[in-house]
Amino acid sequence: MPAYEEMAENITDSLPCYKCGSACLHFEVHYFDRFSRCRYKIKEYAEQWHISFDSLQNIVGMEAVDNRTNQPVSKRTAFLRIMRHVSVFAVTIWLFVLLSASLSANEWHLITWMVLTAFFFFITIPVLGFWIYSFIKAAITRTKTDNILLFFHIADLLLLGTAIYLHNHRDCNANIMAEHYEMDGDWMRNIAKYDRLMLPDSNQLVIEFGEDEYMPQADYLDDIFLKILRKHLDDAGCIGIEIDNYQLKDYTKFRFRRVGMGMYSFRLYDQPLTLEQQDSLNANECLIVYNDSTVFEFNGGVLGIQHFVGKQEFIDKRNKTVPHHAKHQ
Repeated sequence: MPAYEEMAENITDSLPCYKCGSACLHFEVHYFDRFSRCRYKIKEYAEQWHISFDSLQNIVGMEAVDNRTNQPVSKRTAFLRIMRHVSVFAVTIWLFVLLSASLSANEWHLITWMVLTAFFFFITIPVLGFWIYSFIKAAITRTKTDNILLFFHIADLLLLGTAIYLHNHRDCNANIMAEHYEMDGDWMRNIAKYDRLMLPDSNQLVIEFGEDEYMPQADYLDDIFLKILRKHLDDAGCIGIEIDNYQLKDYTKFRFRRVGMGMYSFRLYDQPLTLEQQDSLNANECLIVYNDSTVFEFNGGVLGIQHFVGKQEFIDKRNKTVPHHAKHQ
């Protein structure tokens, strides 16, 4: 039997590192891969020398571990390791907040969060840099710690994709608005007449009942009126209303749904629109004339898109299914 005790001490040193191409002492980066390959080499030698695998592993493995774990970790390596963990934690928390803001009906939640992120760029940019560095390192090195970090990196990418999808996904369109108007259009017109009569002349009412309970500050709107108004809007399936007795606009706007940065609304005109007026309104990319006194409106907000998505498809489909005279009723 060969003197395997003496030869075994050189087994790990004879293994070329898959990173450097030769034996190396880069414990922090390459150790786990070398040790895994060393186990296969130990098994090969154990079968060749007809001794137990555990016995030879104890001789080789323990010495290999002792020789490498005693090596001091440089300050740079320790700093990078800490910053990798900190950056992954910070980005994950930031993405959870972004996801929550994307789900909010109030567009200013998302805008505020993005502005704060940009304002503290001296923190966010370095953190993002370390996150990218950690992602690349975890994907290449693939140690046990790197695999854990890689899991969080992938989770972060999924969170980012989900936030973008929820922000851009629109659960409202012209077809939904048409169905809603057919069911509640008459009730919405009754609300418009009632609230316009209750509003003093030369005054404007813009109110939206949402997550933050937006209330206008005006002496002529008492609590009783607001409670009645909210009940009316709830019954009509809307979240807000705009009435302008100051500029004498000839329509009342009902805020229907807020999706991401955009707001879908109904314009209910007091008098039927002429064909020329309808054509003029239809020329606006954010408006769809539904009939001679009802117009669908989309407002993309500060940073959102500035056109009614699916407008032309809705008009083309309606032209095929709805008689021309019915559109003016």
